[in-house]
Amino acid sequence: MKNERLLALMEARGVNKNTLSKLTGIAPSTLSRIIENKVKHIKQSHMQSIASALGTTIHAIFERSEEHTSELQ
Repeated sequence: MKNERLLALMEARGVNKNTLSKLTGIAPSTLSRIIENKVKHIKQSHMQSIASALGTTIHAIFERSEEHTSELQ
């Protein structure tokens, strides 16, 4: 399951993965894994860089809803 919030923010701001990589200094391959939710523990610095580049907060992108969390358990 992809990080739909992150994808929606990227789309709304006209930012693709490569542009986000340049804005954040995070490798495109790492961003791909974050977008695809294949990273178990995302570094705080990466979350902050992504949120800042997209003009939002970490929680707006990465906070999991209780519904989704219960699906994972």
